[in-house]
Amino acid sequence: MPPPPPRRSSNTGALIAILGGGGVLAIVMIVAILAVTGVFSGGGKSGGGSPADKLAAAAGQLEGLPAVGLKGTLGWGSDKVDGELKVTRSGWASGTVTWGGQNAELITVKDQTYAKAGPGFWRSQGNVSGSPAWANDSRWGRLGNFTLAPAIKKDMTPSALAKNLRDITRYSIRSTEQSSAQGTPALKITTSGGTYFLSADGSPRLLRLETHYPGTAADVTELTGGGQGDAVTELRGRIGELKDAFDQARDPSVFKFSWGSCTASGCTVKSKVWAGRGTSSSVRVTVFVELRAGGPSGTKLGECSNSGSVTSNSIEVSCRVESAAWSRFRGSPGTRRWWGRSKAMAGAVTPEEIRAMLNDLTNA
Repeated sequence: MPPPPPRRSSNTGALIAILGGGGVLAIVMIVAILAVTGVFSGGGKSGGGSPADKLAAAAGQLEGLPAVGLKGTLGWGSDKVDGELKVTRSGWASGTVTWGGQNAELITVKDQTYAKAGPGFWRSQGNVSGSPAWANDSRWGRLGNFTLAPAIKKDMTPSALAKNLRDITRYSIRSTEQSSAQGTPALKITTSGGTYFLSADGSPRLLRLETHYPGTAADVTELTGGGQGDAVTELRGRIGELKDAFDQARDPSVFKFSWGSCTASGCTVKSKVWAGRGTSSSVRVTVFVELRAGGPSGTKLGECSNSGSVTSNSIEVSCRVESAAWSRFRGSPGTRRWWGRSKAMAGAVTPEEIRAMLNDLTNA
């Protein structure tokens, strides 16, 4: 019998090995492609990568802005305001707010805070006793010993807001979710220090922030072009009105009150004014005089005011009441008795200081 034909060698193992190797190669290539396209990357969301990347991108939008608008609540301890403020790159601010339940116009210039508000505001926030003639909603006043201006400068300028966003790391981010702010789709990022709403487009912008300290819950608007102009124009107008502003922290007093010539044409009143303890520099004071028939509750006969400068020494300031009511009263026959009161107000800023503020506003 002839021998059997030789067995054909099987290539199955080699084929499997090749297929197996090809499979591995294919898998490696697929993984590489997926990695490059970002499917396995940490961010996963379009428009800027991870939440930390988006916060950094929003910070880049804020840096270099001339001003931002803030609408909501801003609070530093007992200093808490609700309303709208425009804040420049240097920390100068202007707006209309509610402070301690009282409405007020507000500006901060360098480290000083000025407000224009009614008597209720000055009693509650300025510790002004009684109802002095100058503490009303037609006159600005400087608030001494308040932290609001330095706090705004430290925390609410465009660059300060940008730094806040850049300081947030991925380790402090607790959650992200889709939301909205100012009527715009937003990514809500909650961190250990607060919550931030960024626009959900390809160029993230800060739309709103809610932070634990400072105690802030406010919408944020980037002010450029016309918006920046509005902020500067508002500041310029209000700084110009400070020429008649009073200083809440200074309390000059009238320690002597005397009469000059009092005829039917008018009555001259002389007030001796002392600037107060601890005053070394010259203080501009304005004296307000009021006359009434008979006594403090009598019919008002007229008023007058005049100004002067005083340092550690006293100064005499005189003014003359001339009014129809006074002329009728004084010109009537018989004995006439009248009562007068004089109060002194310390000025907040000098004309030279106002000019310096307006000059510095160019770079604010």
